[in-house]
Order: sequence, then structure tokens, then C-alpha cells
Amino acid sequence: MKTAYPNYQQTTTSFIEKKLTPAENEVLNKFLKDIRINASEERVNRKIRPTMLQFKDIIGNLLDWDKDVITEFLILLNDSNRTEWTKNDIKKLLRRFIRFHYKNDEMIDLIKCKSDSNAFNHERVNENTLVTKDEFNRILKVTTSLKQKAILSILFETACRPAELRLLKWNDIKLDVASITFFCGKTKKSRTIPIQDSIIHLQRYKTVFEYPEVREDDYVFPSPQSRDKSLSSGTLPILLKRLSKKAGIGRNIFPYLLRHSRLTEINQKLPIHLATKFAGHSVKQSQTYVHLSSKDLTSAMRKIWKDKKIPQEQKNKYEKELAELKKQIKAIQDVIQIQVNEKQRGFQEVPDSRALTGQEVEVYLESCPVGGCV
Repeated sequence: MKTAYPNYQQTTTSFIEKKLTPAENEVLNKFLKDIRINASEERVNRKIRPTMLQFKDIIGNLLDWDKDVITEFLILLNDSNRTEWTKNDIKKLLRRFIRFHYKNDEMIDLIKCKSDSNAFNHERVNENTLVTKDEFNRILKVTTSLKQKAILSILFETACRPAELRLLKWNDIKLDVASITFFCGKTKKSRTIPIQDSIIHLQRYKTVFEYPEVREDDYVFPSPQSRDKSLSSGTLPILLKRLSKKAGIGRNIFPYLLRHSRLTEINQKLPIHLATKFAGHSVKQSQTYVHLSSKDLTSAMRKIWKDKKIPQEQKNKYEKELAELKKQIKAIQDVIQIQVNEKQRGFQEVPDSRALTGQEVEVYLESCPVGGCV
């Protein structure tokens, strides 16, 4: 067991592959195959496998764990500089592997994971870090690349997951009916989202597509190296970080922040069943993507107060008082008209009494001499 949790980079876990024994390699491949039932191949290769290799490097093996080993590993993890969100992801994977291979409840019980909503990285995503429409437009304007404009507009307007955007193909986009169909490797479900702002950017980008004769099965955003490969997972975060800095945004903007920002807006404007369909997740999961402020609560309460129904008895009372006020106004208008007709000195000519309005009455009274109108 190592004495500290190393700061691995995604590209530095490949050397650990050579340390795997044949037995460990066999178990690891079976476990990853089990993971693939509910996770995309891209996620397994990008995140799951590297983390499993880290377990091998830190603990020294994958097939000889007990409660003491797990306890020592958890201490290293908790003392590391990983974020709470990352620590929680590591713990969840650790639990899953133990359940798959060791089937030991005592070892599993040692690992306490937070729920998805509690484990969320609130430092990076909260009501104060969400991207506003103005900020997004500033980011969009600083790039002249039609490809980048199309990427940004789809990410923000549809709130799609980064992986969904990278795997998007031209036959998923129907410009004639203004819609995009996304397939989620996480949920194994597809959903079709109507689009508006993204249409013009997609139309322009398609005319300068980097490979000749656009095919329907082409990736919309292919790798610069091959039209048969999608953009790498690291491309979008790097792109957004660079453009947001160029636009003068004083914080780091990343793909999932755009998703959170858009879904917070959508949840405020659409019923929950439509908002969850738009997002492509469950009602429970939607709580993770809504970041409302105290201003949102105040605004909602004001609508409730405004829509509050007045009891019929009170309503009748108000109507009687209103009718009485109308009679008093009519009487005042009649008196003023009489005075106007007499054309007393100091008075101004005013319109016919029947056409007088409340505002005209006020103007007339202000025009009277200091002694008052008689």
C-alpha cells in the first residue's frame, strides 16, 4: 500500500497495465464488461478503467483485499486533495468492484457514499456560477470558427451531455423540422429536442464541413485526424476554457456547467414531466440540475400572492365601494362643468364635462387661482 494517494493524470495510468497479473487482467475485463451493461464504452475507457488501474497501483493488487486493506485505502483517499465529488465517485466504484468480485458485505459497509444530490460539486456549480445568456453570447462571439459556433449553440440550447454531442451524426439532425435526436449511453434511451438558435449555425457549418461530401453517417463533429472518429473527450473542456477566458468571463466554464445552466432555466419554465424529458433523466435526478436562488423563490411567491382569490363577500364589498366612488367622481365632474360654463375669471376653458377624465380633473384643479375654485 502506498503512503499517499498519487496525483494521477489520465495519460499516466497505462504503465500500470504491465503490472497486472493474468488473473487480475481476467477479473478486471469481466468487471468492465459488467459495467458496460449500463455505461458507454467511452466512459469505461476514459474513467472506469483508469481508476481501476489506480486501485492496483495504490493497493498493490486487485485480488487480495480485506477490511484492513479497504480501511487503509479509504484513509489515503480521504486525506488526498481530491474534491468531495471525485472521492465519492471513487468510493462508488470501489463498492461496485467489491460487490462484483468479493461479495463481502462487511467490506462494502465500510465505504460510505453520498447520494447523487449531496455528492454534487457545489463549489463549481451553483446559482452564482451558472452561465447567463449574456455570458454565453459573449463566448459565442469571440470565435470565428463555424464548427465551434455550432458546438457551443447545441451544447447550450439543448443542454445535451458532452458525450451525446460528440457521438452526434448528421442523420440525427433534421434541419427541415428543426430537431436533434440524442442517444444517451448512460440511460440507453434516445430523445428528440426541438431547436431554434442552433439551426443557422448548423446550416453554415455544414457548408464548410472538414471532409468532402458530407455523409449521413458522418459524425457531426469528427476528429481532425479521421472522419470515422468523434472528437476526444478532452476537446470540449479545453475549448470552453479557452473561449471563456478570451471572452473575459471571470471563471472556468465547462460543458456540464452549460447543461446545468440551461436545465435550471428549463425547469423554471416547463412542467416537471416535460423538463425531465428535455433533460433525458428521471424526476429525482432533475433535482441535481436545478439551482434556484432566493430571488427565484420570492418571484414564485409573488405570483402566488397575485393569483390569490378574493372571497366573494369581500369582492361584493369592494364592488359597492367602487360604485360609490364612481358616483362621487360624477358629482365632482358636474360641479366643475357648471363652474366652467359660468366662465368665472381665472378659469381655463376645459373640454365638455362628459369627456372629462380623472387626469383632466386634476389638471383643471391645479389651474385654479391661489384662492381656490368657487
